[in-house]
Amino acid sequence: MNQPQRNASNDPLAGDILQWLSTTEYACSSLSRLEGGILNYVYRGALLRPLSDGTATVIIKHAEERMPGLEGYILSTMRNHFEAEMIRGLPPAVSDYRTKGVEVVVPKAYLVDIPAIVNTQVFEDFQSQLTLRDNILSRAHEVEQSTELAMRLGSALGSWVRCLHIWGAQDSCPGKSCGGKLLEKHSVQESSFDFYYGNPLQKLAAFPDILGGCEDMFLQIKQQAAADVALWPSKEGFGMIHGDLSTKNILIQAEAELRMQKPRLVIIDWELAQLNSQLRDIAQLLADLFLLQYFESAELAVSVMKGFLQGSCCSQPEELASLSVHVGLHLLLFDITLPGPYQTGRINHLVSLARDLIVAGWERDHQKLQLNEFWALLRTV
Repeated sequence: MNQPQRNASNDPLAGDILQWLSTTEYACSSLSRLEGGILNYVYRGALLRPLSDGTATVIIKHAEERMPGLEGYILSTMRNHFEAEMIRGLPPAVSDYRTKGVEVVVPKAYLVDIPAIVNTQVFEDFQSQLTLRDNILSRAHEVEQSTELAMRLGSALGSWVRCLHIWGAQDSCPGKSCGGKLLEKHSVQESSFDFYYGNPLQKLAAFPDILGGCEDMFLQIKQQAAADVALWPSKEGFGMIHGDLSTKNILIQAEAELRMQKPRLVIIDWELAQLNSQLRDIAQLLADLFLLQYFESAELAVSVMKGFLQGSCCSQPEELASLSVHVGLHLLLFDITLPGPYQTGRINHLVSLARDLIVAGWERDHQKLQLNEFWALLRTV
């Protein structure tokens, strides 16, 4: 991951991790703290001895219940254990996916539950990589040259998500047994559920003129979602999902490598993987890309959106109506997804757009959906 980093020499946690790793094959000479992590403390470690395949660096993730990027929000440290379980349980068809000249891969989980330290895991590192978000923003002035590649990347991501969801809906899916453990322990699954469906209710206080009158609908959506989760595993359209599929959690080669190699996308940060509506993954990435276009005028994001929706094969009217509800819910998380500052007028317009998506989707008003700015941009509904 080619992310901004800072020296961790004065970081007590980094010192503890170095000490704990010293008795494993992943002993490191130094750690560099990676910037941008919201849920975890993330480091790149320089190995004292390369692995048998020549690997010289690893990614180390440490979890605490109180997260560095979300003040006041608590999430069980079980998320990191579950992430490693999920990654190790993925079939090759998902963890090493290839389509139309694009690779979509998942990092290997090298070391889980390091002896003598809780909630620290070691993962495969991908050097010279940018987040998909940074890649899109860096190409803001190359729309004509990059549109075809953006469509191809989006299509590959869409077909990969479809592959993940087909596997995740199977009764034999190993991740389902992991998900069952999550449900029984009422930890990550419940916290993520409350955060996702509770956020619109919190936004009521911040935007009373726009969201006033929506409280009953928001409560109904949350109650229906809880009822749907309770019907697992018989509920159609439910299964294992990534749970945090954003442009910050997808890596791609830096420009120099991308010119010499076939595109490779790396899907990271699986700690919020859970049993839920599989439309949530699709909606989150669509909403995240839309925000890049809306706030940052990143037109390439629209090309990725179009390819992604096409590749995911989400096209039936009822399916798109339900998807619209989830897109609207994700757009209301704009202050976490793509924090500003932004002009008040633009924020208010976005909240109105999200409200209209949720209302029209919930009421199955396909005519209003056709006129919504979000779908008009894609010309798909």
